Amino acid sequence: MNDKIDETRIKCELLLMLRRSKLLNARSILSSEYVIGSTGRRADLAILNGTSFIGIEIKSRYDSLARLSDQLEVYRSCFTRVMLVVDERHVESATLRAGPSIEIWKVDSQCGIQLHRAQEISPIKIKSQLLKMLTTGDLKRALKLPSNSIIKKKELIQVMNGQPEEDIFREVIYSFKQVYSETSSKFWAETYRKKISPQSLQALSRFASVRIENNRKQEQQHAFWDSWREAAKVSLQDNWA
Repeated sequence: MNDKIDETRIKCELLLMLRRSKLLNARSILSSEYVIGSTGRRADLAILNGTSFIGIEIKSRYDSLARLSDQLEVYRSCFTRVMLVVDERHVESATLRAGPSIEIWKVDSQCGIQLHRAQEISPIKIKSQLLKMLTTGDLKRALKLPSNSIIKKKELIQVMNGQPEEDIFREVIYSFKQVYSETSSKFWAETYRKKISPQSLQALSRFASVRIENNRKQEQQHAFWDSWREAAKVSLQDNWA
């Protein structure tokens, strides 16, 4: 890895630390850059360990804390545990922004990660936010409706809102398992007894292969136009000679 301690490097070191401390194992289900439904937020990491659903927000030295309070507000309403991992320069400011339901971890200049402040109270899940984490398909399945039912999501949410909060949360967990079990298994297979690298993180993304293919096509297009411009330049020089 390069010396720059950016979000990706912190993410790798954090996963290694959690694996060493037995907080992660091959049965853990993970997602990198987890889109938290329609809340408008994204978790840098989301981890399901049994019944513990962990949301992790990472702020490197190069990141701003401007949106942190709003981000954590969503985290604490959706996850059973929230970890805020920040560069040491952000610790004081992050501590002021994070409530007692957020545990704070500090990243030092060598990318060592240690607990700065433990969680004092448990996050309180909010039903309206949990419902935003479910897709239309999730809602139909939970309500035992045919997948081809022509019902608007807004109406499905209104019906599901009458269900107990814990039932809704179980649907969120079920959906997370369905979507990320396969990519998590691939990740654990690729990192077995190995270091976790930025390349291995790609296994946690369902869209990594698409991004790689898009990047390949972009590189081909750039190469084509570079070649075209060079040929045009030579042609113009010949015409003016």
